[in-house]
Amino acid sequence: MITVVVIGGLPASGKTTLAHEYKKKKIFRMDDYKDCSETEIKLKLRMSFGDFHTQYKRETYYSEYKFVVEGLFTTNNDVKKLLEYISDNDSFSIVSKIEIVWFNENRLQCIENDLYRLNRHKDSSKSILNLPYESIDLSLFDEYRFKTKLIEKEVYVM
Repeated sequence: MITVVVIGGLPASGKTTLAHEYKKKKIFRMDDYKDCSETEIKLKLRMSFGDFHTQYKRETYYSEYKFVVEGLFTTNNDVKKLLEYISDNDSFSIVSKIEIVWFNENRLQCIENDLYRLNRHKDSSKSILNLPYESIDLSLFDEYRFKTKLIEKEVYVM
């Protein structure tokens, strides 16, 4: 079975860095589709997962397979919308677990990290200061068929 890893937190908290640390992975970066409609994002997510599933079925050895969804998830509702889609879509029927990796709120460190991010010409400080942020409440996700696990992380220090 496959685990979907949802990585959330404020900009410059370390989401992308963490996503790249997974060995068996297909990373779906929500930020890459910020100008798309919700329907387009769902289609791209399903297609990306389909490619991952095809590769997974071809493997001849056993390992833990993780489909990583990394994006600007900062509230319980952000995560809930994603889980609703995964739960309602037959393409994701082989998913048995959800790991929510949540970066704790540390806006000052995120602002400092934003200054040092490589290959970024965009200042995210306004988003860091103004985005709503909530701690994850796992009880809100009990209705879904997945085993759900929360992993809390401190904001990376660059």
